[in-house]
Amino acid sequence: FVGWALLSSPHAQYAMAKQLLAQGESNLSLPLFDNMEGYGFIEVFDIPQMTLCNFLRVIMGDYNNENFYHNSTHAADVLQSVHSIITKIDRNQYIVADLEIFSVLLAAAIHDVGHQGRNNNFHVNKRTKLALRYNDTSVLENMHVASAFSRIMGDDRDSNLDIFEYMQPEQVTACRRQIIGAVLHTDMSKHFSDISKMKGLLMKKEHRDSDAIYGGWEVFPFFLAHG
Repeated sequence: FVGWALLSSPHAQYAMAKQLLAQGESNLSLPLFDNMEGYGFIEVFDIPQMTLCNFLRVIMGDYNNENFYHNSTHAADVLQSVHSIITKIDRNQYIVADLEIFSVLLAAAIHDVGHQGRNNNFHVNKRTKLALRYNDTSVLENMHVASAFSRIMGDDRDSNLDIFEYMQPEQVTACRRQIIGAVLHTDMSKHFSDISKMKGLLMKKEHRDSDAIYGGWEVFPFFLAHG
């Protein structure tokens, strides 16, 4: 639900307002759609609403809800946290592209999909199939992102889930690259190096002109890792 509410906004909010009115649970009139705020990804990337809903439902189902932490509720929590951080960005300091926002929110939605409750060290030490497949490198993070993309790309692609179907090829390439990068940033073995990079970005910001503009993707991957 959180994924739909954010990634489909303002369509999701408009649909909820209509439903409340239909059920007689609101005394307000239906707001004008054009006056509603939201990301507008449906129009910007020409994504059919049903396709996005189908994709999010399948991703939610692919989470292991027997895992007490890395489950779909955790994904929704991280997604909401990343959204909250994005809303606080100073647009006078950072150039933020719609595709970058879309990518990091999607990354938040899929970042722990299929997690079975064992960490990377377990897989590497036991030489599990996942560790062998991903060469002991960010084993779970690679699995999460590969699992999500296999739903909409490759031999197992399901056209009913393909949220990229009507995007431009260069947009798909950039979005895939950004999602992979953001999810790989959640590998906690890289935590301290990421902290050092964040400090470096802050120092660079302090020593440059206060009017300097920064690219959003310089910081977006850190939002997911620490959201």
